[in-house]
Amino acid sequence: MKKALSCKIIFLFIACALCFALAFSFLSVKTARATDIDNDNIISYFSGAESFDLDGTNLVASVKKDGKHAVSITNALIVDDLAVELNVPAAVSSFKVTLTYDSYFANGAEKDGEFDKTIDNEFTFNEQGDLTVEITAAANVLTVKVGAAEQTKADLYYKIKGDDKCSAKIAFDFTLTNDADVTFKSINQKYNNGVGEDYKQTFELEDDKIKTIATSRAVIKDLPMIKEAAGLKVIYGKQYKLSFATYSVFGSVVASNVYVKSDSEGVTIDPYSTKPTSVIFNNESDIDDGLKLCYKDGETEKVLETYTLLEAVKKNTDNTAPTYKADGEVFAQYRTLVQQAATKEYTVGDTTEEHSIRLGDTYEIPSLKNLVTDDFNVYSDLTYTVYYRTPSNASGSTSALQFTVSEAGKYEFYVIFKDENGNALDKDDFYKVAQ
Repeated sequence: MKKALSCKIIFLFIACALCFALAFSFLSVKTARATDIDNDNIISYFSGAESFDLDGTNLVASVKKDGKHAVSITNALIVDDLAVELNVPAAVSSFKVTLTYDSYFANGAEKDGEFDKTIDNEFTFNEQGDLTVEITAAANVLTVKVGAAEQTKADLYYKIKGDDKCSAKIAFDFTLTNDADVTFKSINQKYNNGVGEDYKQTFELEDDKIKTIATSRAVIKDLPMIKEAAGLKVIYGKQYKLSFATYSVFGSVVASNVYVKSDSEGVTIDPYSTKPTSVIFNNESDIDDGLKLCYKDGETEKVLETYTLLEAVKKNTDNTAPTYKADGEVFAQYRTLVQQAATKEYTVGDTTEEHSIRLGDTYEIPSLKNLVTDDFNVYSDLTYTVYYRTPSNASGSTSALQFTVSEAGKYEFYVIFKDENGNALDKDDFYKVAQ
């Protein structure tokens, strides 16, 4: 068995009498049918302005200098290739685009010693006239472009969650010299990839109702496979149970109506379900067709997303152990988390105060999800064992990311991860990193 070299980092912090050393290797969706959406209920899908009006071709948002001057899209959207077409009148001196999303980091992103699990990422522009606001999230770098003006946020705090595709809620806030009408022409969830207009939501009316509802984007939630830029990496014979999420302006497809399909002989789909959600890959047949996420529009089957398969292996040929992947800045953030986990809130008299963990209480080890990687197993499929040593040099182990504080002093512990084929980190391969 090949064993991967990992790292052991010592974190020290003083919490009154207790000192630890660590060694360690959104939302509901509004849905509608095309015949549902008109001027009476458009405010279910947009908010923030004084009023909204479907004028027959576009969505017009009335914004006030001394009143409501924002436009928020109610449903979250996929932002890997998003474009919003709008007209910004001369009365708007600038506007801010805010993307709100879950942090990439399981414990939250660190800023000034605090960890935020929800991130607000703001971009401000001065452009006017007919504009296209393009938003892309690639390799966890978020970019917003308006004409020739382009802004990018790539620092760790703003890293966006996206095991599969990145999603966010989007809002516009307008700085005004006078009251004005901002016109929204379209919102397109696949702007540059050449798949046509299916994912482009327009606001044209027919019989006073929105004429066409754009196709939803769909993703595999909590992706149970390793995903690289070129495709998915899977294990032959393993059953993958999938769940889905859908994204569109008007919530056109409900996630529970999405199912998985493949035209490859080597991909076995649950034959007993009309909406199958599990898949097994057979190493004796072709699997090149990959996976498709589909739904039924009446009697017509439509494909929402396609996943390419990059690599598949037999389970018993996977001989590489999990390893640590994070850089120094991520480890530094984790050090802060470890220190913060050594305190808890306790009731003292009539007040609640934060103190060091009391004897008999449990120390909770923060998630290591963003520190550990494996070739073919996602973090949730890894097992782990925590080994720890008490201040009196007594040793113990546990299969939970926690242990009971039984005495005051310095504790040491490390975590050994193991993949589904039994490949484990070797505790003798750890090395120490100076503080």
